[in-house]
Amino acid sequence: MQSTVAFINGQAYIEEMPETPLTLRAVEINAPDARTFDEEDEPPHHPYDVFVRAFADAKTLASVVVHKSADQLMTRVVYQQFITLMEAFLGDTFIYVCERDDKMVRAIIMKIGRFKDVKVPIRAIAAAPEQYLRSQLMPWVRGLSWHDTEIADKLSIAVFGKSVFPDDATRQAIVQAVEVRHDLVHRNGRMKDSNEYRVLDEDDIHEVAMNVRSLVEHVNHLFLEWLPNFWFDDVPEFEDLKEWKLEG
Repeated sequence: MQSTVAFINGQAYIEEMPETPLTLRAVEINAPDARTFDEEDEPPHHPYDVFVRAFADAKTLASVVVHKSADQLMTRVVYQQFITLMEAFLGDTFIYVCERDDKMVRAIIMKIGRFKDVKVPIRAIAAAPEQYLRSQLMPWVRGLSWHDTEIADKLSIAVFGKSVFPDDATRQAIVQAVEVRHDLVHRNGRMKDSNEYRVLDEDDIHEVAMNVRSLVEHVNHLFLEWLPNFWFDDVPEFEDLKEWKLEG
């Protein structure tokens, strides 16, 4: 649901909730969490750059002070947004790789159980094997729900050889955050196994933001390790550079 902020006699209100006044204030987002983009700048295209910009926007939204009666609503919206940013980044990253690297396409098809028993026309493979495999894979990759942490992890292992999670603590925190988001979206916050409703606060927002950023930075590091191998693959003059890795 989208809401519109309206101004009446200088006071901000949520248009759908005119009885709930808002207090807006300017906030300063400090580096390294934010990067500034002028209005005339082109939107970023690299998955991590897109994430950084959206992450800064979400932090700005989290800093907006609202009337107490709307505080829980705003907290829920911001919490869900951080999970959405994670989903978008994962989707953008794996789509980017699969659109460009034939080896990664083959790796996913060979390692993901979904494709184990798929029957294919021999002539299609003989005519253009790589194009055919990609045409079968990409609609599935594009249609994935990236908050499915199990499939995201399997894809990361297939593509990068490492888990999508930087460590077990982040894994547990992200899995829990996805469950919370599901309760918020599908049950208005009511927990699956009880009639209790989730009540979120600033600490919950900070925790989900930091865990999402940890996962994203980890996957982006794996992506940056993949790049030079993709660029220099099968190019004899760059053979000695294949072991090069980005620092950081």
